[in-house]
Amino acid sequence: MLCARYSEGSGVEITGSPQALAELARDLEAGASAPIPLAVRAPHPYDSALISIELRHGDGPLRLIVENETLVVAADRAALEVLSRNIAFFVGDASPQDGGAHLHVEWYPGNECIAQDSEPLVIAFDQP
Repeated sequence: MLCARYSEGSGVEITGSPQALAELARDLEAGASAPIPLAVRAPHPYDSALISIELRHGDGPLRLIVENETLVVAADRAALEVLSRNIAFFVGDASPQDGGAHLHVEWYPGNECIAQDSEPLVIAFDQP
């Protein structure tokens, strides 16, 4: 199962097993309509634990926001596909044994797939 933690100003971290992260990639690609439940764990070193991920289909680039303990992923179809492919590539290329292996999803100048006001996101494998 996936777990997500959040700190205002620092962003969101999603962790999970390779299988759970691959399933997240598939859910994003398919445009899941139901909220994706998250395991709630102690948030340290973040400020809070999130309880779900919600997809909102819209126009424009990827925008990640936190509302009421939920990570809202708002984007057009193309941006969701890019995010899905990046997560799938990370899962296929990295290994949980690679200490510290992670994927950054955040805006930078010239990156038109992510909105400038999007929360930064780090995706990583669960650590034993």
